[in-house]
Amino acid sequence: MVSGFFPFELYSVRTPSRESSEGLSTQAFDFYTSIDDETRKLVEPVAKKITENAVSYYDMILAVTSYFHDGDFRYSLKPGISPDGNQLAYFLDTAKKGYCTYFAFSMALMLRSLDIPARVAAGFFLEPGLGRMNYYPVRSNMAHAWVEVYFPEYGWISFDPTTSIVAEGEEVAVDSSAGEDSFTSLLEEILTNREFLIRDGLDAVQPETESDIRAFLKTAYSHKEYIVLFIALLICIVSVFFYVLLPLLVITYSRNNRKKILTMYALIARKSVFYAVDTTSDEFRALVSLKQKALYSQRCDSEDADVARSLFRKLRKKRISLYSRTIACVLLFIFIMQSRVSAQDVQTTQDDTQETVLLKQSQEAIDNENWDTAVSLLQTGKKKHSGNGEFAYLLGTVYFNQKLYSTAYKELLLSYETGNRSTDIYSLLADSAGYLNKDEEALKWITLHLDTNSQDMFAWSTYGWLCYKTNRFEEGIKALHRVLETHGPDINVFASLANLYTAEFNYPEARKYYTSAIELAEERDQNYLAAIYYYNRSILEEVFYNFKDAYSDTINSIQAMPRSSGYLMQGELYLRKLEYKAAYSSYLTAWNADSSPLPSLGLAETLLLSGYPNEALNYLTHIVHKTDETWIAHYGTTQDQFQADLAQLTRDCYAYLKNLEKRKIVHSLSTFYNRQIHILQYAWNEWRSDAAYRQATQKVARYYEKKAYSETISSGQELYLHSFYYQTFKPHYKSAIKHLHRAKALETQYIPLSNPSYLFEEGLLSRKTELLEQAIRSFDPVWEVKYRSEALSHLLSRIKNRKSREYAQLSLALFNIRPSAFSFHAIAFPVRVEYTDFSLNRNTLPYRLSRTLTQAGFYKSDNSPFILSIQYSEEDFFVQLKNENNNNTLFTQVFHNSSHSSDFYSQVINMLSTSLFRSDLGIQ
Repeated sequence: MVSGFFPFELYSVRTPSRESSEGLSTQAFDFYTSIDDETRKLVEPVAKKITENAVSYYDMILAVTSYFHDGDFRYSLKPGISPDGNQLAYFLDTAKKGYCTYFAFSMALMLRSLDIPARVAAGFFLEPGLGRMNYYPVRSNMAHAWVEVYFPEYGWISFDPTTSIVAEGEEVAVDSSAGEDSFTSLLEEILTNREFLIRDGLDAVQPETESDIRAFLKTAYSHKEYIVLFIALLICIVSVFFYVLLPLLVITYSRNNRKKILTMYALIARKSVFYAVDTTSDEFRALVSLKQKALYSQRCDSEDADVARSLFRKLRKKRISLYSRTIACVLLFIFIMQSRVSAQDVQTTQDDTQETVLLKQSQEAIDNENWDTAVSLLQTGKKKHSGNGEFAYLLGTVYFNQKLYSTAYKELLLSYETGNRSTDIYSLLADSAGYLNKDEEALKWITLHLDTNSQDMFAWSTYGWLCYKTNRFEEGIKALHRVLETHGPDINVFASLANLYTAEFNYPEARKYYTSAIELAEERDQNYLAAIYYYNRSILEEVFYNFKDAYSDTINSIQAMPRSSGYLMQGELYLRKLEYKAAYSSYLTAWNADSSPLPSLGLAETLLLSGYPNEALNYLTHIVHKTDETWIAHYGTTQDQFQADLAQLTRDCYAYLKNLEKRKIVHSLSTFYNRQIHILQYAWNEWRSDAAYRQATQKVARYYEKKAYSETISSGQELYLHSFYYQTFKPHYKSAIKHLHRAKALETQYIPLSNPSYLFEEGLLSRKTELLEQAIRSFDPVWEVKYRSEALSHLLSRIKNRKSREYAQLSLALFNIRPSAFSFHAIAFPVRVEYTDFSLNRNTLPYRLSRTLTQAGFYKSDNSPFILSIQYSEEDFFVQLKNENNNNTLFTQVFHNSSHSSDFYSQVINMLSTSLFRSDLGIQ
């Protein structure tokens, strides 16, 4: 594979010939253009037609790529099986759908039919943005296949023909994070046990000799001063050998008398630091004469050598001992070197200890983003110098910056326990604990930080947010007002104060401080902050039923900066009005920009209310598979509140699916058996999700109850206590009603407009239709349509006379705002049935079809404004449903060559029911 080129360069590349000078041998060219005759007959005509207008070699390849990627082909994990066994022909001519290998092999074969060298490559598609510390998640669902095409002078270049359009009626997983949370968990485990993993890996793959050599070299380098000393001693020993020992060996063992005499003279006469000889003595003169004889006389025998030896011995006794001098020099050298090494050791201990070196090297590795090196050095330092908390601190900062908060918190705690009290450790501990949803601990750490850094205004805003998260509203408000009095206005402190006042249901003060924060942000062109504060104020306005102002603030938030939070709030407001498409669009925009589960919750609720329970359940299943809850740190919810919301929606999905299955028309014993199995499965999952929902709401209620026992709680906290207990005990009237009444008294005191919702809840709980009717009349006709649909649904369920005009009118009102409610709540849908060309005998089609309609949830009523027209001929079967009041066609379908079997009627009614009781979202 090649890289480092611009695509426009490829337009000038010529079609490859078979010349090896182009970089591909003739043998390789033949191999990569080989194709069997049968396949060539299939793909070559198509390939030539696709590329007939191509100007260059590159144009030909782009044309084939576009044919698959942008044409009529669709991505599918269910491509089907060819009836005749030719899967390639089936993919290209019939199905036109498949997964990546279908596209890659088809394109490669087409290119080969044009004598273009091509091959299929397979691997994994990695998203660079998912990597952390040079680690990347690789999972089986990331496998991919593509095509590589040979370009002379460039090499093999990749092309991906796989389309991104999914086949109709199919779905792909909505998870775009590649399991980000599980990857984080695995990465934390790898880094925590890194040294053991690396050691095991080296033991498995490294030869023993290599480990020994590397260990020796590392040891030698760490003792380099002693290596220098060893080399110096070795030089001394070699010098002694050549200067002393070698001549002595010649004198003792040589048979050459002349050489012996000359060597003895040389040793005595040599001028060096090792000798001090008197050259005027008789012995020295005699030795000189023997030297002359050895040089010039024809005769030099062993007697001359013996005399020279005797003189040599006498003269040696008169000089300073060679060995004494040598030993003295060596000892002096050792002393000097040892003194030098000792001085260096002292200097290193004082100025540059091993700890300092490790810390310095670690910081350099961090600065250069050499994460493996940094982690390895810091873990080594932490192990060898356990009393130095700086290693754990740096390790904690590395993990924190990589969003590995659990591991970061452990390291930072260890650093703190070893005595580290650096400036940033408290704030890092607070942030780490916050991301782990340890709000009480986070508040403790930020308080300690502020004890030493009282001028840190951002820390004060964090303190206020943590007071909000831990329900210390009054404490936070008092502290932040003291800060403002001392340090003056601050944009973040204003926002934190507004959050606390919102929780206290103090609308004037909350709006005042949100507005102040917004004005400062806009004055300073801080669009990011302005977007956040507009979003926060929109929540305040919605809480106090100022829906128009809330919607206006969402628009301002998005205009300041298109963040996901603004779209989230906008989606929630659209859903209040049951504007399904607008809500779906807003939530989808938020989902594309936000990795938190909140957009998925919004999408699931929108799909559920629109009549798509299976699609809603897909999003909820995606949430369940995500275990990362760090996002909660930025939102005004808790883990238990989030789990309650998730369980409630999941329960409703299964309840919906159960009712759909009950109304599904079956035509055989096997389909009846399958339907019953599905009903039992959905009922079990509904019960299990409902239990999880009530357990989660009870946890939240008990949290507030514990605070009530330990301290005085605010009205807002008491409201939450009774609201969550009401949800917990909703199936039990006596337990639930007292909590409902107390919650109503508290909330309507601050928000009178909330009264209709309590009328609805009490009517639902007490089964009093007059309360439901009063709630329906009182709900805001624009912004409380969703709640009105719920009240209408329960009111219809309580009317016994389904043929009455009242039932028909209420059904029309409900259908106009929420068609899915008839399936979700299993409400009978009133229709007037009109047949054409039928006799009304019991054995004829109208009777059989009428019975099927009743089983599917339709109810015959002469007062209904909905007219179901059925027309029959020998060739066609026509079904149409119209609203008589506005002449609007709700469903129409023509079935050709109908068989009029039980299976046929089942399909007709099931199709009618599915299409009728859902709202259009523009999705299949």
